[in-house]
Amino acid sequence: MKVFAILAATLLTLCSAQHDPYNQVVYNVLDDSGQTCATFTLAAQFTVTYQTNNPETGAVNVEINLPPIPNPSSNGTTGDLGSSECPSNATGESMSVLRATFSNGQMFTMVVGEPNATVQVEPANWEVTEIAFTYNLADEYYFPDSNSTDSYTALVSDPATIGIQASNGQLFQCNAQTTQELPTEGGPQVEFKYKDLLLNPYNSTTGTTVPCAADSTSSNKTVPIAVGVSLGALLILVVIAYLIGRRMRKGAGYQKV
Repeated sequence: MKVFAILAATLLTLCSAQHDPYNQVVYNVLDDSGQTCATFTLAAQFTVTYQTNNPETGAVNVEINLPPIPNPSSNGTTGDLGSSECPSNATGESMSVLRATFSNGQMFTMVVGEPNATVQVEPANWEVTEIAFTYNLADEYYFPDSNSTDSYTALVSDPATIGIQASNGQLFQCNAQTTQELPTEGGPQVEFKYKDLLLNPYNSTTGTTVPCAADSTSSNKTVPIAVGVSLGALLILVVIAYLIGRRMRKGAGYQKV
């Protein structure tokens, strides 16, 4: 019984270690009357490599999770969506802009607008045209012992690379994890990782949702992976039961002698 308990605890630990370290947040952009004009929902994490003052430490990676806003962060500062922009109408002809600022000088920007007919992947009425992350190396909360106090903006402004688009009245959803590199001119590069994405940049009430291609791929892989894990766990249990039974039979033989 102790062997089975240890095995169960080990499997639980392995499963727990696979949980992602960042959580979904919901950002509601408000108009002048306080009504929601756009909703951006996602879990996002930015990985920045920066140089420290310690030559032995050198370069280190810091993972910055997109926090809930408004909500005080653990370093005592409050995030803000005040510089976000509501669309002037319910189509991609007008821009919907999310600007989420937090901590001391960090800002996540997502711009939604009308597709460029020369670069769009498929016919659509709106698409994400820019994703940017501004980071301040003077913020000791995220960048302790940094050898720089400069601010940089990492961004991608190629809609075809971003790949987020839909028609008027539709929402875009992507639960699968997606990773993109955000180039930074003159500063450390940034890796942008997101999942559980649901964009409603024009406050549509139809509920029609366009899924990303990655969701179809990941859902097709879920069943085989689950079956493989189950069979692997079953095989381990069978082997352990066999070894325990064999040992007990040997012990019984010694007692008879």
